Amino acid sequence: MGVQLRTRAKPKANLTWEIEMEKHLFTLGYWLGLICTVLALIFRFLLVFHIAAGAAVSYNSFLHGAALFFLLAIASWCRTAKS
Repeated sequence: MGVQLRTRAKPKANLTWEIEMEKHLFTLGYWLGLICTVLALIFRFLLVFHIAAGAAVSYNSFLHGAALFFLLAIASWCRTAKS
């Protein structure tokens, strides 16, 4: 005797809300990733010319943030594309 799980179909309004939320996450992740990329390039440029040589924030922080937000955007887009 196996255990049977009952699954219910999600209401249409709830599904629409989820798709909209995923689209918002995609957009937000994309723009935050783009901003972090620009900031990483600016900090790297300043570091090359020794303008911000002892800055408390490294350009690597923004580079890692950009990668994280771009991965969030890609994951959100892939999930939305399947729906």
